[in-house]
Amino acid sequence: MAHQRRKAHEALLLKAAGIAEASLICHEDTWHFIVGRCSTGQRVTHFHFTSPSGDEISKGEAGKVKVPLSGRTLAAVLDQMVHDSQLTVTPTVEQAVAKTVRDSIVRALESEGDLPTIIIDSHPRSDADDKEQQE
Repeated sequence: MAHQRRKAHEALLLKAAGIAEASLICHEDTWHFIVGRCSTGQRVTHFHFTSPSGDEISKGEAGKVKVPLSGRTLAAVLDQMVHDSQLTVTPTVEQAVAKTVRDSIVRALESEGDLPTIIIDSHPRSDADDKEQQE
């Protein structure tokens, strides 16, 4: 079982690393969590994580941001979130956020399409939201 999980994780890392650019749409707090976890140097991931500059990050309504991520950075985020989402005896907020980010990345990587858009928002989407995301 652990071998299968490692193989699946490796396949997703390879897919993420091979992407020219992906878009991540999430709340600004979630983006700050990702930056904090991926740039702390606690894992090798921090060598591969490059946060886009402030002018590359688009701010939307309700505190949402749209962040362009290279494949290398996306793979680093995925790897860190997989690590952070592993359960310990007592679940934590960090694990919950990491699992949400991880699951959103996996869904986007497994979907069809050229450039994935990773959306971290559990609110139901309206037609207006769909149009905003496509712009």
